[in-house]
Amino acid sequence: MNIQQIKQDSETKAFRRLAARIKKDFPRLPILLLCDSLYAGEPVFDICKKNYWDYIIRYKTGSIKSIMEEYEAIPKKGCGKTPKTEFLSGIGYKKHEVNVLKFEENQMRKKKIVTVKFQWLTNIV
Repeated sequence: MNIQQIKQDSETKAFRRLAARIKKDFPRLPILLLCDSLYAGEPVFDICKKNYWDYIIRYKTGSIKSIMEEYEAIPKKGCGKTPKTEFLSGIGYKKHEVNVLKFEENQMRKKKIVTVKFQWLTNIV
C-alpha cells in the first residue's frame, strides 16, 4: 500500500468505529455527513444506507472512475440556476445509487481569473 491508501484505510476504520458509537448513543438522530473525498467509497455508503443517514461527499477526480465515466457518458444533465451548475441522479455504483453535483466558479488569484471546479457525491434526491 502507498501512503495515501494507508491513510484512507485508517480513516475508514475510524469512521466505522465512530459511526457505530453515534448510532448506539443517538439511534433516532437524523444525520447528514459532510466528508472529504477519502470517504467516497462503498464502506461509507454501506454504513449510511444501514443507518438511514444522508451524505454529501467531496469527489476528487479519479477516486471512483466508474461514477464519473457514467456521468460523462450521459449527455443531458440537470442544471441549476446558473449554467455552471450540473447534477445527475441515480448513477449506479456497486449496490448503491449516488447523485453527482458539479459546480464551477471563477476566482481571482494573483491578479488572474481562474476557474475552480467542485464535485460532490450525495444520496440526497
